[in-house]
Amino acid sequence: MAVNVNKEVWEGWTVGAIYKDVKPIADMIQRGESWKKPFESCKDIADWIKNDRPNFKKGANDVAKLLAKDYGLPAKAKEYER
Repeated sequence: MAVNVNKEVWEGWTVGAIYKDVKPIADMIQRGESWKKPFESCKDIADWIKNDRPNFKKGANDVAKLLAKDYGLPAKAKEYER
């Protein structure tokens, strides 16, 4: 199922806007340029977003799916939905 990047998740923030906001930081983590170890799963990404950006918890799973695809990680929805 495709991710709706236009879905509003918090006060005007869409899934696509959150993706663009967290992507540079996530890229640094994946390149090993952070104290945080690189993501190993879609769940790792979703958990990071939920902890780092608590206002975006509602859209974290959708953003995690997009980032997981970028990094070639498996995006198993059942693995991380809560």
